[in-house]
Amino acid sequence: MMTSLILIYLLLLIIDSDISSGTVIKHNLNDNGQRYLDESLASGKRASSDSLNVMRVHCTKNPSLEDCTRIKKQMEDLLRKCREMRTPVSACNAVKDKYCYVFPTELYCYTSTSTIPSDSAILKDREVLLDFCDKPQPNLLVFHVNAAGNLTSSTAFPSSLKTKACFFAKKVSEPLPREPKEKIADALSYGDLSSAALEQLHIYVNDVIVPLLSTPGNHEDWPEVVSSDIQKHVSDLQSQIQVVNSLVKGKILLPYPKYPKPISAKSDNIPTSVRSVEAIDLKFVHAVESVVIEWSHQIREVLKKDSSQPILEGQNPFPAVELEFWKAKRANLESIFEQLNDPRVSKMGELLAKSNSSYHPAFIHLHGEVRQALDEAQDIDTHLRPLASHFESIETADFPDTKQLYKPCFHIIALLWANCRHYTVPSRIIILLQELCNL
Repeated sequence: MMTSLILIYLLLLIIDSDISSGTVIKHNLNDNGQRYLDESLASGKRASSDSLNVMRVHCTKNPSLEDCTRIKKQMEDLLRKCREMRTPVSACNAVKDKYCYVFPTELYCYTSTSTIPSDSAILKDREVLLDFCDKPQPNLLVFHVNAAGNLTSSTAFPSSLKTKACFFAKKVSEPLPREPKEKIADALSYGDLSSAALEQLHIYVNDVIVPLLSTPGNHEDWPEVVSSDIQKHVSDLQSQIQVVNSLVKGKILLPYPKYPKPISAKSDNIPTSVRSVEAIDLKFVHAVESVVIEWSHQIREVLKKDSSQPILEGQNPFPAVELEFWKAKRANLESIFEQLNDPRVSKMGELLAKSNSSYHPAFIHLHGEVRQALDEAQDIDTHLRPLASHFESIETADFPDTKQLYKPCFHIIALLWANCRHYTVPSRIIILLQELCNL
């Protein structure tokens, strides 16, 4: 450790001398040299700002000159020494500041990490950048932060992102113009990539695709059949993305029919005083019926879930799994019930009733099933919550100390059996006791 520290300080002095004079000054680490080293590090005046400014201008105009490449290599070697140290010293920050001041265009200076990319990585990034600018291929350039925390470039979209990325794509497969800047901008399409790809797709579809394809002026020359079919597919895509996005977040979203007319709680899109079937838009009725079928599949998936599933699959769950199951099911059903009581859904029910749709009874029945399942989930979750602290105490206590914890726990289970009307069946209580035995 001491050897590395002395080497870093010594190299730092050599680099400062290079920057100031353009020649390498050799320092002997005798007593006087060590004293000079300590004084220099304490004062922080190892190179004047004027010398740094001169070197920065010099290397910006002629980066391939021998002095610039030599000093750059020395500083990069020094930064790698810092990376190898378990506890980097303050001199490492000084080296990084000077490196990024003299060579501000290096990728290393735009990362939050304290490490510097290897020579091979730097050469690879430079080669990718030069190929993108000077050759017809590649057509795509992506900047992102890799697993090591370094800003890097690639010619393909990364499979996963932890932070944002940005991309540049050529509009035509040809080398980029050197100047003016306006021509370079016109030759490229560029943007950023979110680490949450599904969220970005959702925004892109809602803000770009749907307005573009739903505007009548954009397809006024198309046949009516084609125009209607495209609008329907766009609406289906929007609904599917919303559903998948909600599932990723652990929620259930019931999509509304968006074709051929939107439903608004304050609008009269759905006739409330229709006296004849002919006055009803049958296309809209069909869209509502299609949505009811989709809702039915989504809600059935929630209703058919049972807390005994882990045991039937051969697992050995703890009682906390039972509590979490009913808590999650209650939250899902409350969300679904709230959506079913939305004024827009009420208008959908009125439309199905006035059009004598065969799906109206199923719509009413679905609403009743959700109400019944919600009552069950709320009742069970409310009565199971007092057991959470008892299960946690038993799970965390040493085995000899658990004897005195079982009596109050079983007392609460007895109260659960006596007062929770949806849990007073053997199939429910047996699951809970079996999970308790797994502790």
